[in-house]
Amino acid sequence: MESHSSNRIGPGYTLALLLVVISAIVSHVTLNNLVGAYQLVAESERKIRLLGELRAAVVDAEIDQREFIVTGEERFLEAYLHTRPSITARLKELSRLIAVEAGQSERLIELGNTIDRRFESLNEAIAIRKDRGTQVATSLVRNDQGKVLMTRIKTMVEALQNQQEVLRATRVNDAEINANLRSLTNILSTAIMLCVFGGLLLLARREEATRRESGAARSKASADLESRLTALQQRHHEATVLGQMSSFLQTCASSDEAYAAIARFGPVLFPGESGVVYLFNNSHNHVDPVASWGSRRGDTTREETFSSADCWALRRGRMHVSGADESSIACTHIAHAPGEIARPGVCMPMIAQGAASGLLFLQARDVDAATLSAARLEFIASVAEQMALALFNIRLREALRQQSVRDPLTGLYNRRFLEETLDRELSRLERKTLPLSLIMLDIDNFKAFNDTFGHAAGDAVLRDLGSVLQRFVRGGDIACRYGGEEFTVILPEASLEIGRQRAEMLREAAREMRIVHDGKALGSVTLSLGVACSPEHTRSRDQLLQMADAALYEAKSGGRNRVVVSGVKTLKVVETPLQRDLAGH
Repeated sequence: MESHSSNRIGPGYTLALLLVVISAIVSHVTLNNLVGAYQLVAESERKIRLLGELRAAVVDAEIDQREFIVTGEERFLEAYLHTRPSITARLKELSRLIAVEAGQSERLIELGNTIDRRFESLNEAIAIRKDRGTQVATSLVRNDQGKVLMTRIKTMVEALQNQQEVLRATRVNDAEINANLRSLTNILSTAIMLCVFGGLLLLARREEATRRESGAARSKASADLESRLTALQQRHHEATVLGQMSSFLQTCASSDEAYAAIARFGPVLFPGESGVVYLFNNSHNHVDPVASWGSRRGDTTREETFSSADCWALRRGRMHVSGADESSIACTHIAHAPGEIARPGVCMPMIAQGAASGLLFLQARDVDAATLSAARLEFIASVAEQMALALFNIRLREALRQQSVRDPLTGLYNRRFLEETLDRELSRLERKTLPLSLIMLDIDNFKAFNDTFGHAAGDAVLRDLGSVLQRFVRGGDIACRYGGEEFTVILPEASLEIGRQRAEMLREAAREMRIVHDGKALGSVTLSLGVACSPEHTRSRDQLLQMADAALYEAKSGGRNRVVVSGVKTLKVVETPLQRDLAGH
């Protein structure tokens, strides 16, 4: 009987060991697949961002070329010439990223050729403007060929972006499948191992009853099996919670949501440790805490900003364990009370896309409870990697949203956001039978200011005016940079009289500005403002903008530094502002 039991237990141990090895291999492979899938999602989002920037750069070049033809100002020509290298660089970067995708390379080459033809026509108009004057160049700008090329460029960019959106959706789906597959394999492998170890444990207990002389050896084997079973259960629990956290992080809409999710899952992933997640600040020389858990009275975890030089892990670019033994060196950012034994702490750099984005810091709550086995450290590394990749993707999406609607110089919303928002607000207020006022404003004699003090000083004026607009608009108002030195303010639910009063306030506030650049006082500026109102003047977005713009130009022609309210009967609107400028009106 004793020999028979031993013959059954021996192969059982071998099978259990084999299952442990297979489980570790499967877990490692599925984790790598999951990380790779999320990296592909980030790559698709990068391509979409580059395509959007490429389209915006071509549109900006066309606007700068037309502004130069109409005004003859060299600053527009300089901006136009600077646009071309950035477009070439983005095309090269897209070509490198899309090289392995079937059909995309040919479309990208065709897009590059179309952009080249568009720039040839733009350069031809600029040359004619310099040699033969504004009227001839303007007639060339109106040529439908240029519009056809521009429409084709926008269509091709949208097609490439749509294909990348489809590819990104597919990759996100693949990532979710990999996450589910990893959870499933963990559950299956754990269930099988539980059965095997349960059977072995049963055999061991039966043999213990018949072999009382070897009770000590049998107790040891049973304890070993129970320990392994507990470890397997713990690994299954950790893998399940990690998969749940990754799923939540991938669906978070903002960084704040992600930080809250990390703080929620932290105590579940690390019940025996307090922890803090730090992210680098903009200058990349300090890290700031964004999420923490497990803090209590007497806890030595520092939830405050510290220099990256205070952490050995950030300095060396790899995991660092402090206080594990007498030979270990503790990081400077770890503090402990006088007379208290320092508890072990683990600093794990959070690396995404090959660069460190922050730090995951864990510290045991009790000195004797700290277990830093190789499996535990590997799990900490996996958690840090998942957090870093998810936060990188969220920050990338937030940056894409901001770049698409914000003017980089003034921080105000751009013209694209203005047009989309104005359509939405007009429809909303029309349903509620409420008014909407719109203010169009322009800096008086801005060209002379630029010629006198330089373009850097002109940019300082635009930035200061943007700050004034942000300070004086209400919470529901929307301030935008319309283009050049022109700005627009949308006042939802404001009557024409309220719009006029707000315009007067802005005019007075701008007049009181004192511009300082490079330590020199540049004086003050004045504004000319035009006001129009819906539905009193019109319900159309384009006509409302035209009426406010016409009132603005009436204020300029009437002596500047004044507010003019649009008159329905006296202001005939038949052209867009750009059409009027091209016509020389």
